[in-house]
Amino acid sequence: MKDRTQSGYFLEIEGLRALAIVAVLLFHLNSAWLPGGFFGVDVFFVISGFLITRLILPQIDAGSFSFRQFYLRRAKRLLPVFLVMLMLTWIAAWQLFFPAGLQSLSRASFAAVLSFANYEFAKQLDYFASGSEANPLLHTWSLAVEEQFYFLFPLILVLTRHCRISEKWLWIGGGCVTILFFSFSCLLTQLKPNQAFYVLEARAWELGLGCLTAILFEKIQLSGALRTTLSWSGLALCIASFTMIGESAFIPSPTALIPTLGSALLILCRCGGAQSPLYRMAIWAPARYLGRLSYSLYLFHWPVIVFYKAASSHWGLQEQLYCAALSMFLAIMVHYTVENPIRFSKNPMLLRKLAYLGLTTVLILTLGSKGVRFADGYIGAPHEAWLRRVHPDCDQSKPTAAKLLPAGVKDRPAEIILIGDSHAQCLVHAFDEALTKAAQSGAYWVAPGTVPAMGVHTSEYSESFVKILPKIAQQNARIVVICASWPVYFNQSKNGLSQQESDQVVVGGLSATIQTLVKAGKRVILMHSIPRMDRHVPEYMARTLKAGQPLLSHLVTTPEYLKSTQSISDLLSKLSASENVIHVYPKDWLSESDRILYQEAGLAFYADSNHVTVTGARRIIPGLLKAAWPESKAPQEQSR
Repeated sequence: MKDRTQSGYFLEIEGLRALAIVAVLLFHLNSAWLPGGFFGVDVFFVISGFLITRLILPQIDAGSFSFRQFYLRRAKRLLPVFLVMLMLTWIAAWQLFFPAGLQSLSRASFAAVLSFANYEFAKQLDYFASGSEANPLLHTWSLAVEEQFYFLFPLILVLTRHCRISEKWLWIGGGCVTILFFSFSCLLTQLKPNQAFYVLEARAWELGLGCLTAILFEKIQLSGALRTTLSWSGLALCIASFTMIGESAFIPSPTALIPTLGSALLILCRCGGAQSPLYRMAIWAPARYLGRLSYSLYLFHWPVIVFYKAASSHWGLQEQLYCAALSMFLAIMVHYTVENPIRFSKNPMLLRKLAYLGLTTVLILTLGSKGVRFADGYIGAPHEAWLRRVHPDCDQSKPTAAKLLPAGVKDRPAEIILIGDSHAQCLVHAFDEALTKAAQSGAYWVAPGTVPAMGVHTSEYSESFVKILPKIAQQNARIVVICASWPVYFNQSKNGLSQQESDQVVVGGLSATIQTLVKAGKRVILMHSIPRMDRHVPEYMARTLKAGQPLLSHLVTTPEYLKSTQSISDLLSKLSASENVIHVYPKDWLSESDRILYQEAGLAFYADSNHVTVTGARRIIPGLLKAAWPESKAPQEQSR
């Protein structure tokens, strides 16, 4: 029987896997325990690059490599446990999530099944932001990186070997490519750190380092003392990255060089050799067992944590240990009932049936995810009924974006025009309702994520705004209301600019918008920031009422709101270029006794933490129209 070491199996690799999964698990349970535990994923990348190169390079040299067999082996190794995790995730999400969570899950699920979850998250989700903790599939970004690598790397390696590139030049060329990707990753980390964290282009050098380690593995002969020293140095680098480097560092590059270099040294030196204490720790039976469970444990631990937090408001040591134990239990169960039986099965009939089952599951998950997304998450899940009690209009369609459309009385020219981003979009239904009731005409142009500032690009609709502004200026309407989620655009460092420089760009663009309108004879009403709550209001209300508990009297006080928006209000106040610019403050219509109201009679004023519902908009619009026509019969503000 062939020795496992000769077949490419290395006992110490399982110990290294155990180190990586423990780091990730501890970080996710409580980041204070291990601030840099997320670097465990980087260790996995190096291991993957090493093992895949060790697996296929000899086969290519011997002329026995088969793409079919390689991808079949990868599919048997990765897909079964992944699909089980995904199905169980959907079952749990159905019971515990609100529509917004289901919609977010549907996007992540679709991307994860098709192996581009990393690019999906790169577009919108900061891995270290508090909101990311609500996504049970966030961890699949790293699986997507590896799957993309598994798809591309064999093709590249086969091509280089067919070109008869020698071992020496393979090492030199691979080293140059790895350095090139590392340099690109450093640049991308500086310019677009969120994108750099997720995408393959910024992570390829880590996998490449593992590949280079595999090429050098048989070429370098180290003395026992040097091997031991380098191994302990490698472990020290890994431990230092886990314990001393937090999420504020430059991630992935160049910071990830520390744990990846440490991992490469541990592999290259075989963890110090058979006589080293470090080697004995790496091949210690419990460590190797945990290493064998690492894939299943990685897949299940994060959804367990997310769903536990969704079901409970407590997250202390007891809950953290419980989640760790539950994750371990699920990993063991799936490892023995799904992962190993399928991975090592030689029965062609069974594998064929499992392939059909897997394909069917993939189709169901793919089409189902799309269906949930098209329904905006409103698929009749248990929590949806409670949400509708506090937010009856929760599934109301949003007003059309990026088009100048009429509001109020439709058969005559607009007297007032509302422009802005999604915060303005939330006002449209109440705006139309109030104008119709007062027999007045209006219009609106709204687009999510689009600051109404000339020359400032914040979304795909920014160019459309530049084109529509002159047409708005030509309208008969004498009043234009500007409303936006100002905290999104101010106090931010964007496009390589400092916060102050970025603020000035937005102020300059907004000033240009206002000047264009004022020169056209318009009176501009500039609405300051709509108060933000400290949580998702309807979900908080629904969970609280479902639990039979009383609602809090307030979530944010007026002084807290004023303090958080002071700098933005100062910037907006400087835009009073003439008497034709009027400033209004939504907090005047949403506050009472030094507290910002978030609900009335069990109905939420907010659709999330900052976008108002129709109920909330009905408190804002009368005051807004009164500011527009102080002497006229503007709709009266609803009684409080």
